[in-house]
Amino acid sequence: LGRLEEALALLEDVARRADIDGRSRGRAWLWAAQMHVFEESRLEPAEAALRQARKWLRERTWELGLLASTEGHLHVLAGRLDQAVESFAEASTLLASAGDLGRHCTASSNRAAALNDLGAYEEAVVELRETLEVSTRLGLLEVHAYAQANLAYALGRLGRGREAETAISEALAFAERHDDPRLLGLASFYRSCIALHAGPQDRSRYTALARDGLRCARRLQAAGEERHAALCRAVAGRALLEAGRPGLGAVLLGTVEAHLGSEPGSPAEDVEVRVHLARALQACGRTEQAERTWREAAEELRARLGRLTSPRYRATFLEGVEAHAMITRHPAWRTEEAEEGDDGGA
Repeated sequence: LGRLEEALALLEDVARRADIDGRSRGRAWLWAAQMHVFEESRLEPAEAALRQARKWLRERTWELGLLASTEGHLHVLAGRLDQAVESFAEASTLLASAGDLGRHCTASSNRAAALNDLGAYEEAVVELRETLEVSTRLGLLEVHAYAQANLAYALGRLGRGREAETAISEALAFAERHDDPRLLGLASFYRSCIALHAGPQDRSRYTALARDGLRCARRLQAAGEERHAALCRAVAGRALLEAGRPGLGAVLLGTVEAHLGSEPGSPAEDVEVRVHLARALQACGRTEQAERTWREAAEELRARLGRLTSPRYRATFLEGVEAHAMITRHPAWRTEEAEEGDDGGA
């Protein structure tokens, strides 16, 4: 951390020097912003650095593409997913204009990932098909594999299980061949989600899915992929709930909720984990705990919804994401609305 602060101080010192050209100053501010976003997840300093970078890089297409991409990641961290979609689209266009088709594809794939988080799965599929076409033509194997993983997730959520299985198998094969732990974690989690969303299954199949989720979690834990290991345990917990073993499901889901709650910020998956934890607790007869968990999920969902400004994406966020739709049908959501109305009238 000390060396990181030293590097940031050096960059910002360079950015403020009057004896260097504007492009170099803008790049220094951009690199400082990227360090704030990717190394420390610090929003306010990153936003300030990006404002300075934009001022000095006004007509530099490639650098402005990198700036828009960094801005997209910053919006994701802040929960402003609809604005992230816009920033990644801007980055994709600028980088293509500058001839950097590799980063153009990465920005498009990042845009699709944000669309997936918003529940806009059809739009994500269209974006990813285009990304896959370009990355295949240019031989961008890593970009192609990450796009395949994101495509698989979208297809799985749309109920197109066979296509999703094909895509996720390709992504996993790449991760194995190239020893990419991050992609391995992402693709393993997505594969478990796809299997779980394949429709109603018998108890033995759900039990097998739980075992597979736990096996993936152990492997990812050993590879240092703590976050995706936790998410695979959450899938296992939900599979146990669907298999008629809510007690074990509640234990697993409760452990995952505690893990995600200890992470910096508020991970996107924690609402979904809470929803299925509430269902498991209800099935165990632990009504009071279940109702409290439903209320917490509703509060968190409302906070996330408040960070979105696009009416269209607010709608997909509530209706397209399965766990969010479940919350809006629960009395806890209506209770939250009534309390907000009372506060507004006070």
